[in-house]
Amino acid sequence: MKLFLLFLFSTSIMIGAPITLKEILAQTKATHPLFKAKEQTRLSLEAQSRANFATEPFALSLSGAQATPDAGDDAFEYSIGASKTLPFGNTKSLGLSAQRLKNEATLLQKERALIALSNRIRNLYHQSCLDRENRRLIERSLESYQALYRKKQKAYKYQEISKKELLQLEMQMRSLKQKAQSSLSREKISQERLYDLSLIGKHQELSCDDLTTLTAEVSFDGLLFAYSQEAFHKELMALDTLEKRYNKSIDSIDIAASYDDEIDTKRVGVGFALPLNFTSQKNEQMHLATIHQKELKKLEQINWLQEQVGNKKALEGELKTNYNTIIMIEENLALYHDSLMPLIEKSFKYGESSSLEYIFGRQKLLELSQELIATKKAYYNSLFKLYTLLEMEK
Repeated sequence: MKLFLLFLFSTSIMIGAPITLKEILAQTKATHPLFKAKEQTRLSLEAQSRANFATEPFALSLSGAQATPDAGDDAFEYSIGASKTLPFGNTKSLGLSAQRLKNEATLLQKERALIALSNRIRNLYHQSCLDRENRRLIERSLESYQALYRKKQKAYKYQEISKKELLQLEMQMRSLKQKAQSSLSREKISQERLYDLSLIGKHQELSCDDLTTLTAEVSFDGLLFAYSQEAFHKELMALDTLEKRYNKSIDSIDIAASYDDEIDTKRVGVGFALPLNFTSQKNEQMHLATIHQKELKKLEQINWLQEQVGNKKALEGELKTNYNTIIMIEENLALYHDSLMPLIEKSFKYGESSSLEYIFGRQKLLELSQELIATKKAYYNSLFKLYTLLEMEK
């Protein structure tokens, strides 16, 4: 599936078709260093776990000496031996299990970071599309003023309008030119941020036909903060496992075998050493430290969860407020555009109102349209922050 989406992306570049958000995310997940790093992190953690809990190597000992007995000839004596430390019982498997659980928790946090990256790309895509819409809106308004200005120049030439009226139109036109330049700069900046973060080609046009539908509330049926909650659960399981591991009275045993060749004696020996953990407080203190770590982890999780729930409510409130504002602006804009503005234009056309009244009318229409775009930008900013907080992609 990933290869198919990447093929679609490559094809769209070759034919110059606008790129969709879905294609941007497909390419990002296929080529972005952070997505590739996740697999390397997994492999590194697995290798480190195998190294930490690999069997201890055999130890080889060899010694020799020149012996001079009271009776007899001088001779060379030597001793050779081998020893190895072996885990006792299931201490090794408990340690390895705890480490694997920690690794899984680390990978879940990595996944959470990748979701945050994907949502940042989604937000930048929406912001870039709205910046483009704003720029085009201003450019259309400027074009209409330029057409009107050219007509009024002819009217002024035949002394049909005053110099004051012509200057008012010229000043408004200059103001719109400045706004058009500023909007173009904002659009380029937001697009550059999107291109840099997602690693797509910088000359690729955005589709902008796939913006997320506006809703007052976000529906979410899954577990809140699923990745973080699962990571926390695995960290607790790891501590439970370590608690069992440090509760063992015997960790390991040492076994050894030796061969001694002396002047008049040859000796083969076998032995073992058993650490008496009860004679040291190491395991006891490690066991106690693990218990306190568990309680600390639980308290940290309770505090973190309370903060996240508070942040969730705040973002949901922002989202709903922005949505309601968008609805009201759209209603006002429709009323102004469909009812009031035609009357203003008709009055101006027949000389019943001044250029200043016409300019104010057009300004109000433009301001409402820009206010709508700005509120949509705020809405999407809150939306994708909420998605990141909830650890979800949509």
